[in-house]
Amino acid sequence: MIKGFAVKTCSKIEITTLVVMGLITFLALLGYLVPQCRQALFILAPILMVISICCYLRSPVAYEITSDNRLIVRFRLGSKVFHHVKVARATDPLNLCTIRLWGNGGLFAVTGLYWNSKLGRFYAYLTELNHLVLVELQDGRKIVISPENENAWR
Repeated sequence: MIKGFAVKTCSKIEITTLVVMGLITFLALLGYLVPQCRQALFILAPILMVISICCYLRSPVAYEITSDNRLIVRFRLGSKVFHHVKVARATDPLNLCTIRLWGNGGLFAVTGLYWNSKLGRFYAYLTELNHLVLVELQDGRKIVISPENENAWR
């Protein structure tokens, strides 16, 4: 059984989060100050705030491989269970050619479905982009996580 908290959020994700939250605040203020934009921005800003809250609540905080060989990714709200872990090992940082197929690319975390030439399709639940662990499931799915105790997952 292996347990570990997610690594502290890296600076790239923190900067992305600050920029996005700043833009949302700017849009809300613009809607308040510019009457011509008010109707559109008063609709857009709350939608963006809800999306931001959802991204925050679905950012990973801990990971665990249980004694019955399940990977559990714990979020700020809820968790996701993957069955039948085949192997977990440290992996290299993701290369620049990683493509997001579906998910969150840096607002509070990096989560979702991704693809790159080295790993193929994989799911990411990351708070840090350099010290990563690849968890392969028996059904062929790959999950990349960022636990703070990376060496314990080898």
